[in-house]
Amino acid sequence: MPPLPKNPATRQRANKQPTRAVLPVEARPIRTTPKLPAHPEKKAWHPLAKQFWADVWASPMASQYVEADIHGLIRMLVLTDAFFREPRVSVSAELRLLSQLYGLSPIDRRRLEWTVAKSEDAVEQIERKRAKVGRVVKGNDPREVLNQ
Repeated sequence: MPPLPKNPATRQRANKQPTRAVLPVEARPIRTTPKLPAHPEKKAWHPLAKQFWADVWASPMASQYVEADIHGLIRMLVLTDAFFREPRVSVSAELRLLSQLYGLSPIDRRRLEWTVAKSEDAVEQIERKRAKVGRVVKGNDPREVLNQ
């Protein structure tokens, strides 16, 4: 007779993902946007670097950041400023690696198992767009040329 299966409650691994999070549609950070730090080289920040800082803290991902993350985001800000002043592949590569840590692209959020919650209005709007795209009026379809 084969042994009885283990009780699921006594198993060692539950394979739960500790990083899974649903991000709010609108950013609701725990704190306000941190003040833009002084530039390390005592110059003015590049306008796109300033925009990057504002965008990061206005994003839904900001709700997941803790105080310790600010230092890494400042490193990203410095690299972003350097990249926009003089684009280099090495800086771009470092930015790509750092952005993965903070979920700043769709694939990074997927890897972290973060999903941005969609409001009901957004879902309805997407469904209406898809319905419009699906309707083709006879005679206006450019693909009809292929059937001749």
